Amino acid sequence: MSAATPSSLPAERPGYPADDELAARRLAAAGTEPDAVPGIAVVDGEVAGVPCRTLEVRGATGQEVLVYLHGGGFRLGSPVAYTAFAGALVGAGVERIVLVDYRLAPEHPFPAGLRDALAVLAAVRSASGTGRVVLAGDSAGAGLALSAALVARDEGLPVDGLVLLSPWLDLRCVSDTFTSPTNTDRMFPLDSARQAAETYLQGHRDDDPLVSPVLADVVGLPPTVVLVGTGESLIGDAAGLASRMARAGQQVDLSVLPDAVHSWPVVTPDSPHTATTVARIAHFVGHGCAARP
Repeated sequence: MSAATPSSLPAERPGYPADDELAARRLAAAGTEPDAVPGIAVVDGEVAGVPCRTLEVRGATGQEVLVYLHGGGFRLGSPVAYTAFAGALVGAGVERIVLVDYRLAPEHPFPAGLRDALAVLAAVRSASGTGRVVLAGDSAGAGLALSAALVARDEGLPVDGLVLLSPWLDLRCVSDTFTSPTNTDRMFPLDSARQAAETYLQGHRDDDPLVSPVLADVVGLPPTVVLVGTGESLIGDAAGLASRMARAGQQVDLSVLPDAVHSWPVVTPDSPHTATTVARIAHFVGHGCAARP
């Protein structure tokens, strides 16, 4: 497989510049560098030509890798903003984490970000040999992770597990949880989701399983952990995928956390939910769907 040009993806398309409002939002969401943590190395560089930030235990062998795709509606977000979360995961036992700085819309509409994710995944898989490679993401990054896993399955690229946190999996934005009276999600309301989808799709059909992977054939996906909060707009996407995987006989573990906010490990890093989630993900990366910690 050539992950940079997988046969199942359409050609890249030109986008358009981000407006001043989005540029300001990107700056606000870019995050600040956390304090260095003894024993954890942070290295910026390229993986398969894609900018990435790698966090690892100093002296790690690299045989266990988590490839992580950040959230942000396909249009904002950065590895810097996710460094503290990644550092917590390394501290909990994940040997190496690769934060992918994939290209963003509207400058780079679908499939640019997905191509970047696949290129990094293929390079990490090749370098890790027989080690475990788990693919993860939150919000739009979770959708990218699932889409990448689908392409990897079809192209014969092994992925050992998936972690989908607050996953946005349906760019049609038709889940009734967007408008449910129990939806308390102020971070990702329906109007924001529709705007982000339009910015990313730029005319591409929203029912394509590579942009709305909840519609895809789920047979053959790796063991998957799905994590979502009770008040999120995306609880419908998360439960819909878990239900489809369970009915297809695929290994899936859905956890619904009471009152957890959208992408809570990044938004509320000191919450009890975040501590539980960090431990859950670290255990899954190291042991798969064995008994929870």
